[in-house]
Amino acid sequence: MRRPGRRVGMGVLLAALAVWGLLAAPVGAQQGDTEQAHGVGVATYRGGDAARSRDEALQAALRDAVEKASGVMLASQSITQNFELVKDEVLSNSQGYVKTYQLTVDRRDGETYRVEVDALVVRKAFLEEISNSLESLYQRVGKPRVLVVVRNTPGKDGAAGAAPNQLLVKEIQKILIKQGFTFIDPRSLPLELDDENISLKDVLEATRGQAGGSAADVVILGDAAVAGQGVKSGFHTVQADVTLDVVRVASGQVMASDTISQRGLHPVQSTAAVTALRNAAEEIVPRLMQQVSYQWIKAQQEGRRIEVVVNDASFTDVMALRDVLSSRTAGVRRVRQRSFRQGTGLLEVESFQDSGSLAEALHAMKFDGFRLEIMDVQDSRLTVKVVH
Repeated sequence: MRRPGRRVGMGVLLAALAVWGLLAAPVGAQQGDTEQAHGVGVATYRGGDAARSRDEALQAALRDAVEKASGVMLASQSITQNFELVKDEVLSNSQGYVKTYQLTVDRRDGETYRVEVDALVVRKAFLEEISNSLESLYQRVGKPRVLVVVRNTPGKDGAAGAAPNQLLVKEIQKILIKQGFTFIDPRSLPLELDDENISLKDVLEATRGQAGGSAADVVILGDAAVAGQGVKSGFHTVQADVTLDVVRVASGQVMASDTISQRGLHPVQSTAAVTALRNAAEEIVPRLMQQVSYQWIKAQQEGRRIEVVVNDASFTDVMALRDVLSSRTAGVRRVRQRSFRQGTGLLEVESFQDSGSLAEALHAMKFDGFRLEIMDVQDSRLTVKVVH
């Protein structure tokens, strides 16, 4: 049985699965509609309620069969990682993905009841439930705000007809915007976007200078080049070479990186170039998002530990900061005061925010008798100075 209110259209499902890295190709490209697996379930035997014991063992056997079948249906490591995020929720409805099953063992075994089944697991229902569960999870933790900057490496023959970096940015945004990602306009940053030598450092510094909701959480930074490969029977062949890195803004951590070359074919050379860039984006972006989505959701689910070093502070200042973090800062789970020595305090913060967001929150806070100056922001460490 499917859960009420959890169905999605196949178009939405395909797009969602592509972004989350659950499919490298459309569902139609999957091999077979079902997977067969053997499941074993054991439950405590209750003398006064044997039917309940049997049902619990049967449900455990079906869950075991679905979990074993998932190893085939989710073949790649990145897909398996995403499944792990919602595994318990998905497997709790195991009977909903089983088309048929045959009991091979059904008996009391001492103080337990044992059931074994040969089950046919429906691929489409299983993948659809993962998509639904991930969508629900994304709604809870939020999606990262994205900035896309692509450096221009023009082809020698000007095959694109326009700057290939601009064309590639549009293709990347079209793929991700369907899933509700918020994009930060790169034109709002103090950057020379057409500079082919623009560095990651330049982009991160400009992005970190943005305030609050206008700041990106991740940057997709890349290079794009196109070049004509000749004309045959009136059709131009153009090759696009694309490299993309996805970087977490707060820490500068490279979350994913990939390179691809694709070709486009068309009677008009500039259209062939656009086709090549689109083909490259459609292949490389889902691969990158397989890795990014797992890292982002996992970090948001689990929270993180951030060391906050407080310089030029009195013991009273450190205690005041600890109390404000504990009671007035969104996303903070727990704060521990680790040490205080010669005007320097050390706090350990468990937070669902990253260090960059925490720094923004501290910068905007009002304290009694002092303010905080942000000195350094790293992935798991934030250094501040007390200014009286």
